[in-house]
Amino acid sequence: MSPEPQKAGESKSLHREALQLGNREYTFEFRESARGNRFLSVYDKHERNGKETRDSILIFEDQLGKFLEAFNRAIEAARKSKK
Repeated sequence: MSPEPQKAGESKSLHREALQLGNREYTFEFRESARGNRFLSVYDKHERNGKETRDSILIFEDQLGKFLEAFNRAIEAARKSKK
């Protein structure tokens, strides 16, 4: 599948991966803006009150390290709380 042409002012996808878990779909997409800023978009698509809802967060490339550190601490705390 070839990438779609980038329109002026839009970001382009560098990597995209989707994960279906139950009634939710999580999409991880690494993008680059027209200005050269690179960021990770994480989307959560699900149905709420009969309507499809999509929530997202953006993490800029220079903030990924700190974000992943905090994310990993949260995962580790969740694992410890199950013991």
